[in-house]
Amino acid sequence: FLLMASESEVYTSDSPLGPFKTIGKIPLPPDLPSQIDPMLFSDDDGRLYYYWGCTPSDGIYVVELDPDNPTRPLGKPVKLMGFEPERFPWQRTGDWNEDANQGWVEGSWMLKRNGTYYLTYSAGGTENRTYAVGALTSKSPMGPFTPQKNNPILRSTEGLITGTAHGSFAEGPNHSLWAFYTVRAGVVHGFERRLGMDPAYIGEDGELRVKPASSTPQRFTGTSEGAVAAGWVPLNANRWTSATTAAGNLSSRLAVDNDLRTWWQPRAGDAVPALTSALVSNAMVRAIRIVWRDIGLNTSKGIAPGPFRYKVEVQNASGSWVTALDRRNSADDLLVDYRECPPMPGKAARLVILGAPKGITPGVAEFTVFGEAAKR
Repeated sequence: FLLMASESEVYTSDSPLGPFKTIGKIPLPPDLPSQIDPMLFSDDDGRLYYYWGCTPSDGIYVVELDPDNPTRPLGKPVKLMGFEPERFPWQRTGDWNEDANQGWVEGSWMLKRNGTYYLTYSAGGTENRTYAVGALTSKSPMGPFTPQKNNPILRSTEGLITGTAHGSFAEGPNHSLWAFYTVRAGVVHGFERRLGMDPAYIGEDGELRVKPASSTPQRFTGTSEGAVAAGWVPLNANRWTSATTAAGNLSSRLAVDNDLRTWWQPRAGDAVPALTSALVSNAMVRAIRIVWRDIGLNTSKGIAPGPFRYKVEVQNASGSWVTALDRRNSADDLLVDYRECPPMPGKAARLVILGAPKGITPGVAEFTVFGEAAKR
């Protein structure tokens, strides 16, 4: 089954890859909130449940559906939880959770583990850095649900990764559990976002937990509980950076300021834009991450996304530039491009942009060099 974001018809297919055909809408009483942020949950006994909700101050609802005909509700809808700004101040909207009149409780997701149902939801406004995920538990998919003591389960308000919510949970290798979420990136649109993922797990207390949102390389050890940071840190964060050119105030320093909503942009006419960034002393380079901005993207006018082509060089102690990454023939369309390279010592790194999609000016929100820095 497939549902879209708002007041969607139900689509069905024998394959998750399609083709899909519509079988109609889910009829619900008109006095209930609009069917925004829908989620279908198929229990292991074959029963089917429909969760939804996205309002300033209401909550999350559920109704059981006929698994043979999901457009037919079985019984009456039930409200599972609501906006409680005094009890849970983190639900309030605003970059400081200052608005007690609205929370935009939305984005519900149902997860079942070891006989316990975990209902997750988001609140605080997807355009805000305080947007977060909460969780409740029950022994029934229709409740009643009790808020976890550990809440919110995912919230990141500072640094590169903020507004971490409106996601889902999925099982990975070795029965590991993973949280997927959106990341605030609102520049061209207030709701502009990127995607993130981090390990989740059920704690010894039976509560759902998510590892803190990560912005550095992580190592998967076989279980989501055991996933750890690789030990590679940014080597050029907020360090001296220069560029061949800069458009207006979009200077080179904005590419190393640990902020998704600022960026360096070369001046029009710069045929081979380049960005050079100093590294911490005694640096050993291990990986590169480039977070691009596709300036001028407009699919309605035929300006489509595509691969950025580039190379990254590292300057060694003798002053020579050694190629760490050569992506001049890249066919990968990635706005967040993370790649590991052979370990190499260096005192600076240089990004040279060699190509961009037609009609698009490349911008660099973050140029991050990862690795280790030894003591002198």
